[in-house]
Amino acid sequence: MARKKQQQRAGRAQRRKAESAPRRLGSAALIQADITEEEMGSCSVEKLAGKILMHRPLKAVLNRCFSNRVHMILGQELAKDPLFTASHTRSLLGKTPKFIPTPKPIDADMAREACTIFGYRLVGTFSRYINRNAICISEAESKAEGIVRWKPKQFPHGPEFYEDYIKDFFDVRKRLSLWRNERHLCPNLQAFIKNFTQRTTAFAERIRKECKPRHNLSILERSALATLRERKVGYNISDKNFGPTLYSRDEYCQQCKLHLFDGKGTYELVNRTREEVLDGLLKDLRTLLRPLCKASSALSRLAYSVLKWADFAVKKKTLCKFYIIWKLHKKANARGVRSRPIASNVGFATSQLSHFLHCQLKDSVFGHQYVLKDSLSLIREIEKWKFQNSDDIYLLSADVAALYPSIDLERGIEALRWFMRTHTKFPAHLQDHYLRFARFVLENNFVQCDELEGNQIFLQKVGTAMGTAFSVTYATIFMIWLESPIVEEFQSCIKTYRRYIDDIFIAWIGSLSDLARFKARFVIADSNISLEWQNNETGKFQNVDFLDLSISVDSNEAEKSLSFGVYHKPGNSYAYLPYGSFHTRHTFKAWLKAEVVRLLTHSCTATRWLEECRTFY
Repeated sequence: MARKKQQQRAGRAQRRKAESAPRRLGSAALIQADITEEEMGSCSVEKLAGKILMHRPLKAVLNRCFSNRVHMILGQELAKDPLFTASHTRSLLGKTPKFIPTPKPIDADMAREACTIFGYRLVGTFSRYINRNAICISEAESKAEGIVRWKPKQFPHGPEFYEDYIKDFFDVRKRLSLWRNERHLCPNLQAFIKNFTQRTTAFAERIRKECKPRHNLSILERSALATLRERKVGYNISDKNFGPTLYSRDEYCQQCKLHLFDGKGTYELVNRTREEVLDGLLKDLRTLLRPLCKASSALSRLAYSVLKWADFAVKKKTLCKFYIIWKLHKKANARGVRSRPIASNVGFATSQLSHFLHCQLKDSVFGHQYVLKDSLSLIREIEKWKFQNSDDIYLLSADVAALYPSIDLERGIEALRWFMRTHTKFPAHLQDHYLRFARFVLENNFVQCDELEGNQIFLQKVGTAMGTAFSVTYATIFMIWLESPIVEEFQSCIKTYRRYIDDIFIAWIGSLSDLARFKARFVIADSNISLEWQNNETGKFQNVDFLDLSISVDSNEAEKSLSFGVYHKPGNSYAYLPYGSFHTRHTFKAWLKAEVVRLLTHSCTATRWLEECRTFY
């Protein structure tokens, strides 16, 4: 019996080893998929993706994750440390920053917090049902006022807030208590929340006692992880999917200082405490919104929603969080900057107002003829194009250098005023309010970098920061305002002009001399805005890389057409999340399927798609 069990264990070990062996998806596996050009046009996307995935075991597909490349930005002292050259350290870091080495422990406290949030949502649903008629009336009033329908964000409170909210809701001693007057509609709601919380916490405690966490790291990797936590290093993803990056904290702080003290006055040091900054900001916001409180009920509700969020933010003492991500795909500039600054306004006092402006403008902005929603929208457009062999067509792409910090405030406000007047149906009084809101958001971007000593606070004076909802809409509006007269002037020479935020695609059908004049017009349009044109002179403008597409002009005996495929950026690390990470299991299969579908939609032929699948696997 013992020998039989030993043989079974050996067999299972061999099967696991064979399943996870590092194999590439060769031609034979793809030939077995038996996909033809006819099937590309007749089969559903789901079926085509399934034909590829069914020929590759999940663990074998993700086994290539263990060879992820790791970039290191370390000082001279740290670079000499043998810890960073050890194979187990490289293996650990190669699992990418999103790898979960230990499952999050489940205990009664965690379950109780989750149940409290669940109870808060149930109470909110009940309240909305009771007030459904009033909600419909308020929506009708907002529509009559000219306000586009929007949904306010929920402030990121702590569990104590939700507990107090639920207690206050079920307190029948209050004369105006909603539960006191309407509990007959759902009499068991309070008991259900209480019993559900008790059962869930008891079950979570049982799991904690009976289930022991499994390690997905080796002993050496766990030792390296503990040692890295004691060193002055950080670990994060890099820009443009260039791969995981281990960096020195000193180097990181130096990059933050280069952005905050750039010599151009982009950020200004504020000589006030956090409390003084937030109190002054809240006071100015109340002054800004005071006219709305005395206006219509729709505008009064808007002011209440914005001020409610700001009150919570001030009590929590939240500022915009300033941080960087490394830009390793480009060389450092003359000042040594090789990073992208981000200023997240999650939980900041102006976050709700920024979200409101974005919701009001986004449909008009992203529905503009020059604005591209995504690369798939461009594919659907160029698939319909046909040209005669005698026709001249040139493909170009450009990138707006440092768009967000390069927008002058006054010119940006002028562009916003023009856009609302010509491309929206907002009443004049709303346009005036929105302009004041936009100026307030842009002029009150207070940031703080946790990595720097001294708790210094900075105010952004130039441009708009990445990390706010309104910044994308605002930057897109500015570019529409800047490019519209230029594109209209050369309309007869342009087959299509599309832009995705700061990336531009042009199909040019005019002469090369007109193209030179077109580029020159952008140079003088704004002294702060510069376009970096993709250099394809050697290809005579017959191919171009744009977003995640590689587009080229194909000619046959009858006509010209455009072919396209997936563009692979130089240096792309293809850093995949290892299968051993403690993510939910469906994450891996869903990610694989989504990537195969993307390769399918971005390939113009079945042959090209199969080649992309070989690269992917």
